[in-house]
Amino acid sequence: YTPFVAPDVTSLYIDIDDEDASPIDAAHLQLVLSSMLMLEYLDLRHCIPPTGWTMTLKFGHLERLRLQGTSDAIISFLDICSLRDKAEVVLVVTDIDNETVASRLVNVLLPYLTVPARDSLEVSGYYLDIEEENNPTFSPTLSLSSFRAFSAYGEFHFGVIWGPDHIMTIYDVFLRQLPMGQIRHLSIQHPRRQDMFDWRQTLPVFLLPQLACSVQTINTDLRSSTGGPQG
Repeated sequence: YTPFVAPDVTSLYIDIDDEDASPIDAAHLQLVLSSMLMLEYLDLRHCIPPTGWTMTLKFGHLERLRLQGTSDAIISFLDICSLRDKAEVVLVVTDIDNETVASRLVNVLLPYLTVPARDSLEVSGYYLDIEEENNPTFSPTLSLSSFRAFSAYGEFHFGVIWGPDHIMTIYDVFLRQLPMGQIRHLSIQHPRRQDMFDWRQTLPVFLLPQLACSVQTINTDLRSSTGGPQG
């Protein structure tokens, strides 16, 4: 192994979407990342080791972090990762099937979920990705952003590739950890919805005091592609 040192690199993208590829060693990856002091954009997909991290990684200049992998891998990386609270964070979890896993995720995500400037919440149920008509995906998402135009705070975006049919049970775990009064603007999106559950089952989540006591504007999109009940 030859150490890789690149102090002037500002963008790094690694994607190992190959089941036959050898896994990356955490000790080697953390040495590479710790040498890149000027990183502004970091994108790691299918390559994050779930164990073996031994040091804290500080990204003082990072503007955008995107991670895609298993819940264990993402939790392990965020647990040793230090970011500016203004950084944009995009997470795509490939497996999350119960509230226990969601709780573990929330514990490491609290610094990004509880930023007061992120006062707008958007959530969606399972939807059809129209850009992949020949290979459709059904991915629910949860996003937190600032309502102000040109805000210095980047968006927090959480997506799930595979999860339970009733994704709102996972969202419930997330939303209960939001500070009272943080969310002022709420958007509920179920476009191109598949009939995995009746959208009316999702409503109790939005009656939590974390939302009900402070939300000032609500936007909804409850269209269905399969003719299910809408109201």
